Amino acid sequence: MAVLLGLAANPDLHSAPGTTNQSQTVGRQTLGGHIPQAVKNLNLQLVDREPGSKRLQLAIGLPLRNQEALNTLLEEIYDPASPYFRHYLTPEQFTELFGPTEQDYEAIIAFAKANGFTVTATHPNRVVLDV
Repeated sequence: MAVLLGLAANPDLHSAPGTTNQSQTVGRQTLGGHIPQAVKNLNLQLVDREPGSKRLQLAIGLPLRNQEALNTLLEEIYDPASPYFRHYLTPEQFTELFGPTEQDYEAIIAFAKANGFTVTATHPNRVVLDV
């Protein structure tokens, strides 16, 4: 939440796509349209800036695959009339069926590294990447 609040409070991130703020420099990219409306509605004010030497710990979340099949499975697991009632998946089975693909996970790792991030942790389910 602190990262979202920090992003929402950063006036550089509120500019319209294609515009340049005075504080933007070569090599800095402004991401547009990624701040959730609920955070925008907080009307946060910038209090101060963190020193450039401060390290941020971020987690990049990837979406699950096959959402419709996952919803169906969840309904069946909890339906006493279903043959799949209480037939839970192992973490490995869940990852293979619904987790991001290995190729997608490797792509986000490559993207993070190419953009100056240090990967600090990976996770077997490939849903989160810590940078």
